[in-house]
Amino acid sequence: VSMAQNALHSVEKAYESDPGLEKRLSGFSDAVFALSDAASALGDYLDEGDISPAEADRVSSRLALLEELCRKYGGSEEKILAARAEAAAKLEELVGSDETLATLRRERSGLAKALIAAGEKLTETRLKAAGMLSGKVCASLRSLDMPDAVFRVEISKAPYSPVGCDKIDFLFSANPGSDPVPLDRAASGGELSRLMLSLKDALAEKDDIDTLIFDEIDSGVSGRAAGKLAVKLRDVARNRQVICVTHTAQVAAAAGEHLFIRKQVENGETFTTVTRLDPDGRVGEIARIIGGLNVTETQREAAAQLIDQFN
Repeated sequence: VSMAQNALHSVEKAYESDPGLEKRLSGFSDAVFALSDAASALGDYLDEGDISPAEADRVSSRLALLEELCRKYGGSEEKILAARAEAAAKLEELVGSDETLATLRRERSGLAKALIAAGEKLTETRLKAAGMLSGKVCASLRSLDMPDAVFRVEISKAPYSPVGCDKIDFLFSANPGSDPVPLDRAASGGELSRLMLSLKDALAEKDDIDTLIFDEIDSGVSGRAAGKLAVKLRDVARNRQVICVTHTAQVAAAAGEHLFIRKQVENGETFTTVTRLDPDGRVGEIARIIGGLNVTETQREAAAQLIDQFN
């Protein structure tokens, strides 16, 4: 517009010295004024279309939301709308129908009753099994020379879960006059080992563990109790493999296989060796357990008799 106005000014100057430009000046002047009016109207239109900062933020947020929906539902407007329609249908099915809601409530009530009935039945079954298990374990402990030991399964109510509505605790007391308490506060290592052996013996028909390992289960046991322990280990070993670390002659004599473990130092390094003993080596090792380093023939004979007792 400014260039046209400058041109008009130049023509007006030329008209002062050339009156023949009158008609052309009139037409050119009308054109410049028309151009100026058009430019002004366009400016007014553009001013009316200015976007406020709030509107710009709204549009930007909207675009970001559309981009996120595209990533989530497949990258096109058609897929977004299809997902919206599917969600709307599900929402209407779930909450928009009084009949559906009533049906779901009836189903929930029925399931709650079934859950309570199943929980009560499971609790009843557990109470019976707990009594039987406690009796078997206590009898087994008595056979292991722990006549005053008490083992009890305590069942109390708990919130419902995939395994029922019971809290189960194993309580144990090894000595007379002591109330049974949870296992982690109840017994020494040797007592816990014998308790575990009694549990495995009681659960022999139900337990599917293939291998049991006892580390010095004979700790603090000697004489008659050690013999009973050896018999119990032998019984448990009839249905699974039992590995037992022992320093007791009776337990070693009851084993089907005897492995001798020894540590030795060579060139400043410690090595552990494991040797499978043949029958003669086994007699010698059990004789050493009985009598110490200087093994006598009498001790060897006693070791051989002990092995024969269990085989």
